[in-house]
Amino acid sequence: MPQYIETRSEKTGLIAYEGSIVNAAQVGSYVHIGKNCVIGRRCVLKDCCAIADNTVLPPETVVPPFTVFSGSPGHVSSELPECTQDLMLDFTINYYMNFKPIGKGKGK
Repeated sequence: MPQYIETRSEKTGLIAYEGSIVNAAQVGSYVHIGKNCVIGRRCVLKDCCAIADNTVLPPETVVPPFTVFSGSPGHVSSELPECTQDLMLDFTINYYMNFKPIGKGKGK
Protein backbone atom coordinates (compact mmCIF):
# COMPACT_ATOMS: atom_id res chain seq x y z
CA MET A 1 0.00 0.00 0.00
CA PRO A 2 1.25 3.51 -0.72
CA GLN A 3 2.23 5.85 2.06
CA TYR A 4 0.71 9.27 1.59
CA ILE A 5 2.84 12.18 2.66
CA GLU A 6 0.86 15.11 3.99
CA THR A 7 1.67 18.47 2.48
CA ARG A 8 0.66 22.03 3.24
CA SER A 9 -1.04 22.61 -0.10
CA GLU A 10 -4.36 20.95 -0.84
CA LYS A 11 -3.43 20.70 -4.53
CA THR A 12 -0.17 18.86 -3.91
CA GLY A 13 -0.36 15.09 -4.04
CA LEU A 14 2.63 12.86 -3.49
CA ILE A 15 2.36 9.09 -3.52
CA ALA A 16 5.44 7.35 -2.16
CA TYR A 17 5.61 3.62 -1.46
CA GLU A 18 7.34 1.98 1.49
CA GLY A 19 11.08 1.53 1.26
CA SER A 20 11.71 4.67 -0.79
CA ILE A 21 14.17 7.31 0.35
CA VAL A 22 13.30 10.82 -0.78
CA ASN A 23 15.97 13.48 -0.30
CA ALA A 24 14.76 15.92 -2.98
CA ALA A 25 15.05 19.69 -2.96
CA GLN A 26 11.61 20.08 -4.56
CA VAL A 27 8.70 17.75 -5.24
CA GLY A 28 5.89 19.04 -7.44
CA SER A 29 2.19 18.21 -7.42
CA TYR A 30 0.86 14.79 -8.50
CA VAL A 31 4.16 12.92 -8.23
CA HIS A 32 4.30 9.12 -7.96
CA ILE A 33 7.38 7.46 -6.41
CA GLY A 34 7.53 3.66 -6.68
CA LYS A 35 8.83 1.04 -4.25
CA ASN A 36 12.47 0.94 -3.11
CA CYS A 37 13.49 4.16 -4.85
CA VAL A 38 16.32 6.46 -3.85
CA ILE A 39 15.89 10.12 -4.77
CA GLY A 40 19.26 11.88 -4.41
CA ARG A 41 20.06 15.21 -2.82
CA ARG A 42 18.87 18.38 -4.52
CA CYS A 43 16.76 16.49 -7.08
CA VAL A 44 13.80 18.37 -8.52
CA LEU A 45 10.66 16.39 -9.36
CA LYS A 46 8.36 18.56 -11.47
CA ASP A 47 4.54 18.28 -11.50
CA CYS A 48 2.88 15.13 -12.88
CA CYS A 49 5.90 12.84 -13.10
CA ALA A 50 6.55 9.27 -11.99
CA ILE A 51 9.54 7.37 -10.65
CA ALA A 52 9.39 3.61 -11.38
CA ASP A 53 10.10 0.92 -8.76
CA ASN A 54 13.77 0.39 -7.81
CA THR A 55 14.95 3.62 -9.46
CA VAL A 56 17.98 5.51 -8.19
CA LEU A 57 18.14 9.19 -9.12
CA PRO A 58 21.62 10.72 -8.82
CA PRO A 59 21.98 14.05 -6.99
CA GLU A 60 20.73 17.16 -8.80
CA THR A 61 18.58 15.24 -11.30
CA VAL A 62 15.67 17.24 -12.74
CA VAL A 63 12.63 15.14 -13.68
CA PRO A 64 10.51 17.02 -16.26
CA PRO A 65 6.70 17.06 -16.12
CA PHE A 66 4.81 14.13 -17.69
CA THR A 67 7.81 11.78 -17.76
CA VAL A 68 8.62 8.42 -16.16
CA PHE A 69 12.14 7.84 -14.87
CA SER A 70 13.46 4.34 -14.25
CA GLY A 71 16.72 2.46 -13.78
CA SER A 72 19.93 2.99 -11.91
CA PRO A 73 20.99 5.66 -12.60
CA GLY A 74 17.54 6.99 -13.44
CA HIS A 75 16.76 8.05 -17.00
CA VAL A 76 13.64 8.93 -19.02
CA SER A 77 11.91 5.67 -19.94
CA SER A 78 8.52 6.95 -21.16
CA GLU A 79 6.10 9.84 -21.19
CA LEU A 80 2.81 10.28 -19.34
CA PRO A 81 -0.47 11.50 -20.86
CA GLU A 82 -1.70 15.02 -20.20
CA CYS A 83 -4.55 13.59 -18.10
CA THR A 84 -2.07 12.33 -15.45
CA GLN A 85 -3.25 14.88 -12.89
CA ASP A 86 -6.86 13.69 -13.23
CA LEU A 87 -5.82 10.02 -13.00
CA MET A 88 -3.79 10.60 -9.83
CA LEU A 89 -6.60 12.62 -8.28
CA ASP A 90 -9.07 9.76 -8.95
CA PHE A 91 -6.61 7.24 -7.48
CA THR A 92 -6.19 9.34 -4.32
CA ILE A 93 -9.94 9.83 -3.85
CA ASN A 94 -10.60 6.09 -4.27
CA TYR A 95 -7.83 5.25 -1.80
CA TYR A 96 -9.25 7.52 0.92
CA MET A 97 -12.85 6.42 0.28
CA ASN A 98 -11.90 2.93 1.49
CA PHE A 99 -10.85 4.05 4.99
CA LYS A 100 -13.00 2.65 7.78
CA PRO A 101 -13.47 4.52 11.08
CA ILE A 102 -11.77 2.87 14.05
CA GLY A 103 -12.79 3.42 17.65
CA LYS A 104 -15.70 5.27 19.16
CA GLY A 105 -14.54 8.77 18.28
CA LYS A 106 -14.56 11.87 20.46
CA GLY A 107 -17.30 12.46 22.96
CA LYS A 108 -18.78 8.97 22.90
